[in-house]
Amino acid sequence: MIYRAGNPPAIEGPALTVRTRLYLVRHGEQDPATGHSRNGGLSRHGRDQADRLRTVPFSAVHHSPLTRAAQTADIVAGHLPDVARNECDFVTDRTPVPSAGQRVPCQNSSHTW
Repeated sequence: MIYRAGNPPAIEGPALTVRTRLYLVRHGEQDPATGHSRNGGLSRHGRDQADRLRTVPFSAVHHSPLTRAAQTADIVAGHLPDVARNECDFVTDRTPVPSAGQRVPCQNSSHTW
């Protein structure tokens, strides 16, 4: 749970109800001139997409180390100067199936992952 610094919730009685909204946002559109490079930045449209999030009441912004994700976070955090912004490897783009060079045989199975 994320609280704003110095502003913890009041706890009263046995039936405390706390609600948290979790926003999952993918980075804005990548600049097509970068050829989908890992370090490709945002297109003009991608910057506009990120800017549309300016009214969302985020209490923290976590983003992957990808350039386009960091640029998206910069734009969002620019509208929220008191909100923490953190780069996090746990939210790096991943594929559900490892690429051919990273597949290893599963134990006790004929499948390869």
